[in-house]
Amino acid sequence: MNITPQQEKFVELYLTNEKDAGSAYIKAGYKAKNPATAHAGASRLLKQPYVVNAIEARRQKLREAAHLSRMDVVGFLCDTIKTPVGEIDENHKLAQEHSCEESENRSSSRIKMPSKLEAVKILVGMMGWNEPEKHSHTMHVVIGGNAEQ
Repeated sequence: MNITPQQEKFVELYLTNEKDAGSAYIKAGYKAKNPATAHAGASRLLKQPYVVNAIEARRQKLREAAHLSRMDVVGFLCDTIKTPVGEIDENHKLAQEHSCEESENRSSSRIKMPSKLEAVKILVGMMGWNEPEKHSHTMHVVIGGNAEQ
């Protein structure tokens, strides 16, 4: 089954604002009585194989166009976390802004870099380190008899 123009519009809107699938559902022209029914309708759409395939195909095109891989992003985040602030100058790849102030007696330079704490939060999420550790336990229970070993 091919994707309809309305579903294609939903995919486009969903990918530009993934945080609110219900909003994408309504903006694509689907009818919903309230936000809950919009989210339910969006959830149904997101389970349709042809919609899932369209989303993945669009994401693949975006990845190719960006020329940026997951490893590139992880590398940037690690650089942000590990690079000492004192090593950043106006020509450093992590320098986002550079401003100079001069007064009669002195001049100062201010360099802004990405937030180390924000980089840690993003990296932790990407790596799945937020998930609780899974532990497995095996227990053998014998009721009313002798346990054979």
